[in-house]
Formats: sequence, C-alpha cells, structure tokens
Amino acid sequence: MDNTAGDHEGSAPILGQLAGQLKATKAANDWTLSCLIDQADAALVAHQATVNDVQNREEVYHMELQALKDKLVCLEGDPSRHFDNMKATINDLRLTNTHLQNSYRSLLKMHTATRVEHQALRRLNQGVQSDCDRLRANCNELQATCTVLENLRDSLTQEVESKRGVIEALAEFCRCVVCTSFMTRPCVIECGHVFCSTCLDTWFDTHATCPLCRGIMSPTEGRPILGLSEVISKMVGAHAEYRDLL
Repeated sequence: MDNTAGDHEGSAPILGQLAGQLKATKAANDWTLSCLIDQADAALVAHQATVNDVQNREEVYHMELQALKDKLVCLEGDPSRHFDNMKATINDLRLTNTHLQNSYRSLLKMHTATRVEHQALRRLNQGVQSDCDRLRANCNELQATCTVLENLRDSLTQEVESKRGVIEALAEFCRCVVCTSFMTRPCVIECGHVFCSTCLDTWFDTHATCPLCRGIMSPTEGRPILGLSEVISKMVGAHAEYRDLL
C-alpha cells in the first residue's frame, strides 16, 4: 500500500509537465491555423481585386471601340468633308482600332491567366482548409488528452492529500517520545506505551515511571514487539518520499 502511494505521488508532477507541454503544442497549432487562414483570405481578396480591374478595363475598351466604329461610319458617309482629311482620319481610326483590338486580346489573355490563377488559389484554399481541419482535429485530440491528464493529476493530488494525515499520524506513532526519533527495537511496557529498547534501559536507570504517562513501572516489564521494527522501517521510507514530494 505504501509503495503504491509513493508511485502515484511521484507520477503526479510528470503528468502535470506533460499536460503543460500538450497545452503549448495546442497553442502553437492554433497559431499556425490562424496564419494559414489569414494567408488564404488575403490571397482571395487580392485575386478578386485583379478580376474586378480586368473586367472594368474590358468594359471601357468595348465602349471606346464602339464609339470609334460609330464615328468611322459617320465620317465615311459624309460627302461634305475633304477627302484627304477623311482618309487621314480613317487611317488614324483604323490604327486606333487595331491598337484597341490588340489591347483587347491582351486583356483576354490576362483574364485567362487570372482565371487559371484563381483556380490555383481555389485549390490552394482547399488544401489549406484540409490542413485546417486536420489541425482542428489534432487540437481537439490534444485538448481531450490534456483534460484526461488534468483529471488524473487532480485525482492523484487528492489521493496524496487523503493519505497525508495517515502518514503523519503513523510517523508520530513510530517516534519515541524519549529520543524524538523513529523507534529502534521497539518495546511495549505495562501501560501500553512503546519506546526504543535502549531509551527504556537508559530511562529506567534513573526513573521508575513511564516516560509518557508517568505511571509506576518495573524496569523488567518492557517487551519487544516482533515485526514492528520492519513496519517502522517501511514507515520511515514512505515518510521520506512524502517529504521529498513536498
């Protein structure tokens, strides 16, 4: 019984340290999860801004292209203008139209690349979400383990405290009131009190009473208690282990 109590008492600080390490691991996992989510959100916001800009520029180019086409038709059908000016204007418009068409093609390529990037970001986000789910599961498992360890630590602490009074009482019982140390070769006298054999011999050299209750005793009445020395030795070991824990 005493050895089992010592084992439980020795494991309580180790379980407390393990619970602290698990809490630190859980906090690190929570921080990593938060960083991954923030990075994914920032990437999605930047991608959406790029898509909106491409769409706005595409609409502006369409409007400018349509206005130039309308102006070109109007100039080609107006006989009152000088032919040379009309020809130069038409050439300029054609060049502008070609430039706009090239720009439009570039925008289409950019839009296609943006869509590819968006798909890649979406796949990345799915991977991040999968990692987040895995980290959440690990965090939940760590939290459950921490709870079990904390409950076990509390149970062991309560068990140690419950045995504290018993250990102290036994320690006091095993002490000789004459030398105030744990008894060696304990002997019992008529009144039922127990003392060290050597302490009784020394005491009865100058006294004829019990060292504790002062009752009249005969020096020859001390009787050894078989087996108590072994019990006291175990008690001394258990008491030392308990003091070390404190």
